[in-house]
Amino acid sequence: MSNGERALGAVPGAGKPVYPGRGHRPRLGIANRLSRWGVSLGALLLIAAASLKIVSLCRLRGPAAVQLHWPSVVFPFVSEIALIRLVIILECLVAGAVLLSRDDLLRAALIAWLSTVFLGYHFCLCALGQGIPCHCLGTWSGGSQRIFDLIGMILLAALLGIGWSGLAIQGCSRLYGGLKAFKERRRSSYGD
Repeated sequence: MSNGERALGAVPGAGKPVYPGRGHRPRLGIANRLSRWGVSLGALLLIAAASLKIVSLCRLRGPAAVQLHWPSVVFPFVSEIALIRLVIILECLVAGAVLLSRDDLLRAALIAWLSTVFLGYHFCLCALGQGIPCHCLGTWSGGSQRIFDLIGMILLAALLGIGWSGLAIQGCSRLYGGLKAFKERRRSSYGD
């Protein structure tokens, strides 16, 4: 671009694609690809957890079904069954948004947010003397309660790891991409 064009108000790099040779998207590094796959796996884990809760609610009979109508320990204004239904809806909404969204940073942020909310709920249960597992995946038989509590804690740890690592990777990628674009614009505006 000549000085005359710059003086007339031409925008530097106006006719150039943002990422030459690749259309509108940059070539992803291995960390970004792993982050995408991890976040998609996180959405599938949310769907699996919601499905386990639904099946557990459908199979619930006897005294355990009556206990679900008692107020929640953490949220005393809501019954346990209403809280589990709300969690199912939240898990399905976040999983759907993650699977349908094209913004990788938003996808990772949604999973990080929801898993952090779940972690906070578990800390509240522990602080109120109820113990860490919340039994939200249900009771399938008398001897398998510990297994489902362990599965719930593993799911929570996996979602926390996936969400926060994806958020860090995507945030660093955006920051690096923004700095790189800024340097290119600056270089092209000075005619280097």
